[in-house]
Order: sequence, then C-alpha cells, then structure tokens
Amino acid sequence: MRTVPLDCVIEDHVETIATEYPGVTIREPEIPAGLRVSEVLDPVVRNVVENAVEHNDGDTPLVEIDVAVAPAGDRVRIVVADDDPDA
Repeated sequence: MRTVPLDCVIEDHVETIATEYPGVTIREPEIPAGLRVSEVLDPVVRNVVENAVEHNDGDTPLVEIDVAVAPAGDRVRIVVADDDPDA
C-alpha cells in the first residue's frame, strides 16, 4: 500500500475547493510533520470536504477539519464539520 503525506492531501484539496467556492472559509488543522496515510484517503478527503462546502447553505459557510492521531501513532481520525444552519 502506497502512503502519502496527510498535510499535502489536505492542503491541496483545501486550496482547490477554496478556489472553486470563494465564499467559504475552511479551517485546516495542524498536522504532525511526517504523518503519512494510505493513498486511498486522498479522494475521500476531497469528497467529504467538498460535500461539506456544497451543502452548506449559510451566508458565510465555514468548514473545519480536525486531525487526531492515536498515541501509538497507528491510527488517524479526520473530522470534517460545517456550520450549516439547516443541518
């Protein structure tokens, strides 16, 4: 299984999505240096962040991304949340 740097995955998608949806604010997490994840997460991250943006009907949409790493470093949790008033 090939791995990719998580910070690059998130930063690339946030930059692209922010360009496509200029009215949205996306808050990125601080990601530990060198943290790598399976490449299969790349399209998943994009889809989840883009979904949070597309379906947010707020006047000034806000999407927040959070990353938590298990103490042993063997698991990563990525949480994407938005402030959609209708959710």
